[in-house]
Amino acid sequence: MKHIFLYLNIALTLILLWYVFHNYGDADGLRKVLVQIDLLWLVPIVLTSYIQRSIIAFQMRRCFLSYGLEYSTWAILKIQLTSTFYSLILPGDLVAGGVTWHLLSKDNKKRAEVAGVVTFLKLLNMITLFPLAILGLIMEEKLVEFNVQFPIFASLVILIILLLPFFSKSSALVIEGASSRFFGVFGENIKSMSTSLWNAVHTCNEMPWKEMKPILFWSFTFQIISILFIWLCIHISTIDVPIYVSLWILALMVAVHTLPVTFAGTGLRELSLIFVLQKLYNVPPEKSLLLSGVIFLTSLIFAAIPGAYFALRQKWH
Repeated sequence: MKHIFLYLNIALTLILLWYVFHNYGDADGLRKVLVQIDLLWLVPIVLTSYIQRSIIAFQMRRCFLSYGLEYSTWAILKIQLTSTFYSLILPGDLVAGGVTWHLLSKDNKKRAEVAGVVTFLKLLNMITLFPLAILGLIMEEKLVEFNVQFPIFASLVILIILLLPFFSKSSALVIEGASSRFFGVFGENIKSMSTSLWNAVHTCNEMPWKEMKPILFWSFTFQIISILFIWLCIHISTIDVPIYVSLWILALMVAVHTLPVTFAGTGLRELSLIFVLQKLYNVPPEKSLLLSGVIFLTSLIFAAIPGAYFALRQKWH
């Protein structure tokens, strides 16, 4: 029973891949698209991917200083790469976050504090993506027919509510009281874990503004680099769309990779790109499949290879 979700994820990933390639995987079309690729564009794409990860590592380092935890940016980057490797064999970006939390806290035993920082930065980087994603959607007139305004607004409200306790002490106290009563039903151990996590949240919302400003700055910088990464992936895939498409495609990819439904978003990523790009810009499915492959290769595989090395080193030692 404990492996049932793993088996379901494997089954769903395989079913979606079969569906995608059975319905859209024209071999001749894929060959024609592949010969048009300029492989030199992979260099800036991979470089951009590593800049993204370095920014997150630097943000974490700045946050950890508030807890008296000393990490180098390189040490955090290695752990991120390791968690990327595990995200390929375990479903969802959320699992990768769990691996990051475990590896960062296993030696210092400050699990709640590390969980607070990882959660805070995850939510912060989602919230800073929203203004840019909404800008892209506003510029994309063809999306009006899909009536996406309400789900976008609802998602934004939920993210703001989740992020609010990290900035407002009064909000944190109110939500903490409600969660303590809820988790108290599940026993003292769960309630104690909840209390420790909320202590970490309080430390975050007490962070001086002069320390918070650079973290916010780097969060927005991360989004700009991420948009550049998506645009480069679109360019190498020979897809001719306006540059603002990169803004909302980035939000779409973040949503797909966050959901713990399939392995590394495989299947969902291909279907979503094929659907929206074909509907809006009549992009051939083969080019959407190529775009998905480039994103997967450069953001996950190229990071997972060194991540596998670091994971094996930890196991051997």
